[in-house]
Amino acid sequence: MSQVLNPHRPTLHTCAKGGYEVLSNKTAGKSLILLTILVKHDKDALTFRILFYKPNDKWQVQTFKFDNKISEELEEASKSYNN
Repeated sequence: MSQVLNPHRPTLHTCAKGGYEVLSNKTAGKSLILLTILVKHDKDALTFRILFYKPNDKWQVQTFKFDNKISEELEEASKSYNN
């Protein structure tokens, strides 16, 4: 995961004034990684969902989504934890 995330850490630090946490790291084969990241701010938090794809020897961002639906993220996480 660090080889995927390291090039993007400066951007995350700029976006996340209060810091960030990787909430989940899901892989599909050797060429896809989906990261869900909690981005902290003073009054609210966001979740970033970044899909990385490695077509050859280099990782690239395939899709990027963000929202502020933290409670939905927690509900989803609790479902996978309880199963």
